Amino acid sequence: MVEQQNKLFLALDFSLSFKKRMMEALGSTVLHYIDFIPAENLHLTLRWFGATTAEQEAKLIQILQQLSSFPASKIQVEGIHLFEKKRKPSVMWFAIAEGKEELHALFNHIVLLLHPKRETFTPERFSPHITVARLSTRKNSNKEVKRILKEYNHLLIGEAPVEELTLFRSVSIEGIRRYIPLHRFKLAPKKRMLHE
Repeated sequence: MVEQQNKLFLALDFSLSFKKRMMEALGSTVLHYIDFIPAENLHLTLRWFGATTAEQEAKLIQILQQLSSFPASKIQVEGIHLFEKKRKPSVMWFAIAEGKEELHALFNHIVLLLHPKRETFTPERFSPHITVARLSTRKNSNKEVKRILKEYNHLLIGEAPVEELTLFRSVSIEGIRRYIPLHRFKLAPKKRMLHE
């Protein structure tokens, strides 16, 4: 059975080889309470839109076409970190070691595109990360999780380009979460310096 709600989000997608590299780097981390995200679903969310009508979707695509003027960049993915829920680790994620400033600028640009009539711009909270697993808060052991954090905190995954963003539809098919790409928005090519 397919979930009927049309839930959309905008994200930085990665090549399949880069997604596999992220998962292979964690290959030895197998604990019964860690639910890894399927490699094909790995992404970095820039904006969650939630339930969206067909009319709203068309308008979103039209607005986001303006991303073509924003310069492309790159990020460095490195190190495992944890979000906590009720003082227990609940989400495992990869950090962005380099390129965070550019991602914040891109995020703010998206906010301004979506809300052009704002009289004053107040930066919204944005913490760029790539979720790789969810942890059962009832079953996990703080001691084991701390060991994982120490072991993988400085794990270097590598560099990924920020050259286009993807509008995804999030659906549940037979209880399995799938992200369906609807539209891709290319950013402006990065200008080369004369000495490059």
